[in-house]
This record gives sequence, structure tokens and C-alpha cells, in this order.
Amino acid sequence: MLKKLVALGAVTTMALATGCASLSKDDQATLNSAAQEAAQAQSAASSAKTAAGAAMTKATSAEGKADDAYRKAEEALMMAQEAMKKAEASAEKAERMLKKASSK
Repeated sequence: MLKKLVALGAVTTMALATGCASLSKDDQATLNSAAQEAAQAQSAASSAKTAAGAAMTKATSAEGKADDAYRKAEEALMMAQEAMKKAEASAEKAERMLKKASSK
């Protein structure tokens, strides 16, 4: 939207500069300067759009990496919980064996 407005302003300024032959040299210079500023603004807007696109791409990539890391953390947690269950079962079995051995 901003790019279109800047471009429209540049075109309008150029049309005024070429269409108004009755303008003084100072007015023509002012219009030419305004046209150059509009072109620079359009270039800056285009650069900003490109930078925003690059930032968005990096953010999307970072989000994907964060999602992968979260999934891996969930998997590690499930594996740790499973290992805890097995360790608890082994501890209970060892305790039963100790009780059995001590009762003899």
C-alpha cells in the first residue's frame, strides 16, 4: 500500500513537472527534487519490505526449530519416565529378594 502511494506520488510529481511548462525554474527544481525524494522513499520502502520478508523467513525457521526441539524434549521425557518405571520395578524386585533372603 505504501509502495503504491509513493509510486503514485512520484508519477504525479513527474507529470506535474513535465506538464507545467509555465512553472518557474525554481518551481521545476522543487518538483524535480520532490520526484527524487519520492523515488528514494519508494526504494527505502522496497528495502524495508525485503528486510521484513527476510526477518519473517528467519522467524518461521526458528519456530520450526523450536517445535522440533520441543518434540525431542517430549520424547526424552517419555523415555525418562519409562526408565523411572523400570528402575522402580527393579527396586521393588530387589527389595522383595532382600526380604526373602533375610527371612531365611
